[in-house]
Amino acid sequence: MRYHVEVKRSAQRDLARLPGRVREEIARALDALAENPRPGPPAGKPLKGYPGLWRLRIAGRYRVVFRLDERARMVRVRLIGHRRDVYRDLRPNL
Repeated sequence: MRYHVEVKRSAQRDLARLPGRVREEIARALDALAENPRPGPPAGKPLKGYPGLWRLRIAGRYRVVFRLDERARMVRVRLIGHRRDVYRDLRPNL
């Protein structure tokens, strides 16, 4: 059964700023999250120190940070960007 993928407005803006090739790869990865919200390592894994948050590695340098809601069958994308920026923007209450 598919999950619904919800992308936060700020993450949509971050995605729009990325190079076209990376945007396409992230779009494919978000579609894949609807089928498999827990991708295995090295691409996806839970974030240590942030319960409930997962990260998805795209094109080596880019990350998608999301929260998985099993009850609602929803993937809520919170951050999209280059790895140097995404981890800096993490807060425990994301």
